Amino acid sequence: MGNPTIDRYLVANCLYIIDEFNILYGEWDNQKLKKEADENFNEMDIIVRLGYPFKQNAHYTVGESNRVKKLQKVNHDL
Repeated sequence: MGNPTIDRYLVANCLYIIDEFNILYGEWDNQKLKKEADENFNEMDIIVRLGYPFKQNAHYTVGESNRVKKLQKVNHDL
């Protein structure tokens, strides 16, 4: 198995998130999923889930191009 690495952590965590979403949203139709994704979910939700174990070492740069006309990057230190 070897020593833990960041890529192993990221793969495992992504698979866990996919399983969780399949359990939560597996029975939803496409229209309901789209509405949930558009209104109640954003990329920071996923980013924070992936970066949470890194605590104060995590630094997030997120594109805000869909929300404003001019492409911007917003830094988030959590």
